[in-house]
Amino acid sequence: MEFLPVREVNSVKEGAFVKNVDLFIEKLKYEMTHKKKSEQYEQILFMASMYSDICYLYNQFYTDKDIETLLLEIKDNILENSRYKPNSNVVLFYDGFGLDLRGWAVSYVKALSKLGYYVVYVAPSQSENNIPHIISELNPSSSCVIYIDHDITFVDRAGKINSLFSKYAPGTAFFYTTPNDVSAAIAFSNNPATTRIQVDLTDHAFWIGVNSFDIILECREMGASIAHFYRGIPLNKIQKLDCAPYINIAESYEPLPLDIEKEKYIFTGGALYKTLGDTELLYYKTIRHILENFVDIKFLYAGEGDCSELNKLQAEYPGRVFYVHERPDFFRILCNCTLYINSYPMFGGLMMRYAALAGKIPVTLKHNNDSDGLLINQEKLGVEFEDYDDYISEIDLLLSNEAYRTQKEKCMKNTVIDEETFNKNLDKLIKEHKTEFFFNKIRKYDTSEFRAEYKKRFSEKTICELIANKKSLFLFAYFPIKYLKGVMYKIARKINK
Repeated sequence: MEFLPVREVNSVKEGAFVKNVDLFIEKLKYEMTHKKKSEQYEQILFMASMYSDICYLYNQFYTDKDIETLLLEIKDNILENSRYKPNSNVVLFYDGFGLDLRGWAVSYVKALSKLGYYVVYVAPSQSENNIPHIISELNPSSSCVIYIDHDITFVDRAGKINSLFSKYAPGTAFFYTTPNDVSAAIAFSNNPATTRIQVDLTDHAFWIGVNSFDIILECREMGASIAHFYRGIPLNKIQKLDCAPYINIAESYEPLPLDIEKEKYIFTGGALYKTLGDTELLYYKTIRHILENFVDIKFLYAGEGDCSELNKLQAEYPGRVFYVHERPDFFRILCNCTLYINSYPMFGGLMMRYAALAGKIPVTLKHNNDSDGLLINQEKLGVEFEDYDDYISEIDLLLSNEAYRTQKEKCMKNTVIDEETFNKNLDKLIKEHKTEFFFNKIRKYDTSEFRAEYKKRFSEKTICELIANKKSLFLFAYFPIKYLKGVMYKIARKINK
């Protein structure tokens, strides 16, 4: 079994900055271990959460056995042993994100309710009144919603999550959360009487909690490969199950900057960081090529993040480039677009599925094997391209030849798992601990190039800003320069706003 621990990353230096980051990570780990001796558990969990944030953004390794072991030791000191007889009809769904339509929570909640389980849905209190679709999919007579305040201490939050297992005695609990959720990770690790299932929404990057589940769900071979070869998860714990995308059919919409029912436009949705990181900025080069060569085409992007490159496009092509924030009616936008251009260098996996579901071609420039296996029979669809020139030639043909485009759009039918199949396999998973899907052979993926681009995007500013907040004032004693820099960065940002 091969891991990518901090020590291995340290052996491949790329200048003073990388050395500085690695040394910071090692020092943070050392301080966590040191604090254990004095039983400063709250500070340790705070640091572990911050450590996970940094490792997720840096993404040079996928797990850390030392931190995972430390969390198990803390769990034994702060949590009571849960004693209950699991009820096979009760399912706890822990949603650490609390996002209404972004992600998979709404699909899981809808399926569990339809299957007749009593659903205990747990979400951050900050999401209350902001998840109407998730709440609407719960059966009022066979469910309960519990909000947990994320502003309380990490120790108290872990205790509250742990108490839910004893109170509701779930036969199955889904662990669906952020990469830094140390409180939930230790609470789940404390309840082996329940069958705990992790939904791996972050299969490409670092996350905490390898000891928090009995089964991990992967939807593609690359995720399964990272889980097994780089996180050290045994093959018998890995199950394959993709999620049926949830379609929002709401009738009221906010105004859009173009008439999507009359105008021709290309569309991309998702976090903007996925379009940044490669030196050539190939995503934006692609959009420029389209706007330059197809004067009747407009461009719409929906998402959040650094929009500096979009601003440049708007200045270059006035009246043809539009940017909107994430919105619940994005599927309607997809259904009316002429072509869906996938993000690069990081693809949009969920958006790729939605595009196919809408009958639109998710044209994708491959970045190693990152986007493999997201659609059924994906290798036969002709939507992915290794060579940039071939990719551009396909886009030109799709935009200039309507008959060709229509024919390829027909191939998108039945390339995404449907709701009935998802529900059936979710039920099978809960009852039999397996699905009808499987990976023929999980091969080892080389993720070095992928990780190198994360390293390029990472900056010391990220560390400094994570450190500098009121709750982490105690870190000033260990990292005074970084703390002060973080304060200055935050002040500068407020002044700029």
